[in-house]
Amino acid sequence: MFKIALRNIFRNKRRSFLSFTIIGLGAAMLFLVSGFVRESLTGMEEGLAGSYGHLQIADTGYWDRSEEPIDYLLVPDRLSVLESILSEHEAVDSWTKNLGFSGLVGNAEKTAMVLGTGIEVGNPTLEPMDPLVASGSALLPGADDEILLGRLLAERLGVEPGDPINLAGFTVTESLNAMTIVVSGSFKFFSQEWEEQLTFVPLGLAQRLLKTDGVDKVLVRVSSLDAVIPVMNALQGAVDDAGLGVEIKPWQDVAPFYNEMKTFWEALEGLSTMGVFILAFFGIMQVLTMSFMERTREVGTIRAVGTKRHQVFGMLLTEGVLLGLLGGLFGVLLGFGFGMLINASGIGWMYPGATEPMPVAIQLLLANAIAPLMIAVLSAFLSAIYPAWHSARANVVKALHYV
Repeated sequence: MFKIALRNIFRNKRRSFLSFTIIGLGAAMLFLVSGFVRESLTGMEEGLAGSYGHLQIADTGYWDRSEEPIDYLLVPDRLSVLESILSEHEAVDSWTKNLGFSGLVGNAEKTAMVLGTGIEVGNPTLEPMDPLVASGSALLPGADDEILLGRLLAERLGVEPGDPINLAGFTVTESLNAMTIVVSGSFKFFSQEWEEQLTFVPLGLAQRLLKTDGVDKVLVRVSSLDAVIPVMNALQGAVDDAGLGVEIKPWQDVAPFYNEMKTFWEALEGLSTMGVFILAFFGIMQVLTMSFMERTREVGTIRAVGTKRHQVFGMLLTEGVLLGLLGGLFGVLLGFGFGMLINASGIGWMYPGATEPMPVAIQLLLANAIAPLMIAVLSAFLSAIYPAWHSARANVVKALHYV
């Protein structure tokens, strides 16, 4: 039956070519969409994990904001115990301390509200800021009186690298504090909103502004993304045993909009899969119905020499599955070729709210070919059931006289 089905495919070249085209284009499109979604998710996950740390550790009051700021800061005594625990875990590569604040920056002409973060400059835990710098330079070790502004914020304030600027905020005791510092540079970001609000300063400067020696978060880098959850569980048990009163969260829980973006990408992939399935199902059904009807006399002949209905049904169904398999393989190869061209072209796209075009990249992995191939075979199998069943049940006498 397999050999006969294969011979029938290549005997009806025109209709087989039409089926190959329908299935192949659908599978190629699905391969490209799947590769684009997987590459986008992978890049987003790696970027967010690099920016926010694989793990974040903070007082339980920090996460639910049930305490006053002065109460949830991690002061040196608690930090020393926590850092001792981190240093003993072999999967922890490094860690760094952050101190967030809100305040005002400006000069004699303009002022803006900002969300600032004090960082340990030069710490290897986070991705370096250098690739994001739009003007000037990133914060450098030893420069304790500089600030790095979002590009749109710097443009709105009309400041350039080297210009003095005033920074004001409330201390942990809710008194106003202000200082004059220097703009080290500006950075570009994927979101206009963040470019208009975010600022970075050295950790020591943030502590002087808030008049504290504590920090609000410790960001941890582990050996790999796959190790995040096991390391988090192990560290959480260790800090609980030490009675530190801190909570550890993975990067997925603290990165803004990650879950929404992941849902969007997965919905896009799901809708594309559904669209390809429907296209292939009805397209192949129409082609196979016409093909099987043209071979009614052939079916009558083989039925007349003793071939049973279930054998005819199996032969025609096998033919449909082979069309799906061959068309799916053709589509995957076609998608792989188009993917290589897209990756080499360097084209980009702008999503709403973006400040820079994002490069379009296709993940060319064998795993991304599984879904397109399965959809091609499944749609061909289902679309062949009715035409094969109808042809197998044809009356032998009428089939022999069919014109």
